[in-house]
Amino acid sequence: MHVTPLPVVDAGEDATISAGSAHQLKPTYSADVTSWRWTPSAFVNCATCPEPYANPRETTRYFLEVKNAAGCVWADDVTIKVTCDNGNLFIPNSFSPNSDGVNDKFYPRGSGVSNIRALRVFNRWGELVFEKINLSANDPGAGWDGTYKGKTLNPDVYVYTCEVVCDNNEVLVFKGDISLLK
Repeated sequence: MHVTPLPVVDAGEDATISAGSAHQLKPTYSADVTSWRWTPSAFVNCATCPEPYANPRETTRYFLEVKNAAGCVWADDVTIKVTCDNGNLFIPNSFSPNSDGVNDKFYPRGSGVSNIRALRVFNRWGELVFEKINLSANDPGAGWDGTYKGKTLNPDVYVYTCEVVCDNNEVLVFKGDISLLK
């Protein structure tokens, strides 16, 4: 009777990534491994490859099952923690709505962001001059064009608040000022 040894696998080190980015899974395994299966297969670019890229939207525990030619199976797991922070969003500090086609609207940009829950802009007296609810990041069409009640506002410094929902469902609130230039 011949006993085939079990394949050996280590799915790799746990990792932390920013929402919207990818991480290459790098397991180590014995030379007799002939097949790999990653689960869940969602957000993995190849569920049957030894070193796929994972880009989960939220913290995910991936299981790797390997087999050898004799059909023997072994498994291990790795966790990819997904965070969302200031690095996921860029909010400019100035814009020039002068219709030259460059930087004409104030809008948030970023990756790993599912939507902008609210973008509000206030003048120096605290009056709300712009509000947009449920807009997409990276959409200049949804941004502020420097007008209030149909009239172009004068160059000045305005205050904004921006509520961001990340791909991992974290909600971040940004506050700052924006200079309206001509």
